[in-house]
Amino acid sequence: MRKLKVVDESGTLVGTVRELEIDPQTGAVTQVEVHTGGMLGMGGTTTTIAAGEIGSIGEEVMIVTGPAQSNAP
Repeated sequence: MRKLKVVDESGTLVGTVRELEIDPQTGAVTQVEVHTGGMLGMGGTTTTIAAGEIGSIGEEVMIVTGPAQSNAP
């Protein structure tokens, strides 16, 4: 799922999947870290999206429905 594009319901690019956080007991995804901007992995903005805010996941795009929390420096 890394490098999967993430967009909001209006089609605005939020970024690409960087990391998935998984509950070790259930195996369920609990949140997704999405990154945008920067060069060669440096800089840019990382956004955390709770699993409940994921609307759908396709082969190329994940659609999120709720507000994301930016972890910008």
